[in-house]
This record gives sequence, structure tokens and C-alpha cells, in this order.
Amino acid sequence: MSMMYARQGGVLQVADFSHGGQDLDLKVFKPDWEEWGQYVRGCLRPLMDYDLPKRYLEDVLVGPVYANHDEVVRDSRVLPKSRAALQFVAKSSRACDYMSSHTVAVFYDI
Repeated sequence: MSMMYARQGGVLQVADFSHGGQDLDLKVFKPDWEEWGQYVRGCLRPLMDYDLPKRYLEDVLVGPVYANHDEVVRDSRVLPKSRAALQFVAKSSRACDYMSSHTVAVFYDI
């Protein structure tokens, strides 16, 4: 399911976080996902409306996968719509190292 959200040429990495990421600092967004939606929107449209995403200090950001990237890119008023699946976004070299050493699968969209 998650491959449908990777753009052509994109890569989906599946890492094992069953042990909570060991000593990584995780930022898990609240159940209403509003803050996460604003972050995703800022990442998808940073050059279009100068609404740069907030910078977080945590190693990993955890939030839902979004289903309407194309709509968000086309219209600055549209907020992302979430799915039940979660994504883990590495934001530090420690997180990248953890994810690369705990990778269980890699999918390439060619």
C-alpha cells in the first residue's frame, strides 16, 4: 500500500522499530494529526507558498502516511488526509544509522 505514495524513482525503506528505536528520540504526533498535517504540507509546498516546515530536534518523526499529495501540491488550502499506516521519518544521522542497520526490506519504484 505504501508504495503508491512514493513518487516514480522513489524508494520505500522498511525498518524494524519493534524495540522502539533503542535510544533514538522519537516525536510521535498527537492523534488529531493537525501538527503533522501542517508539517507534511510544508514539506510538499515549501517553494510554492514559503510555508517552510517547522524544524524538529528529535531523531525520528512519526506520523500517518497521507493519501492526497497531489491535491496538497496543487492547492495551498488543502490539508493532507491521513491513512492508518504510520511512517517514520529519519531526521538525524543517528536515525539514518539505526534505520540502515534495522532495514528489513527496500522497495524501488522504477
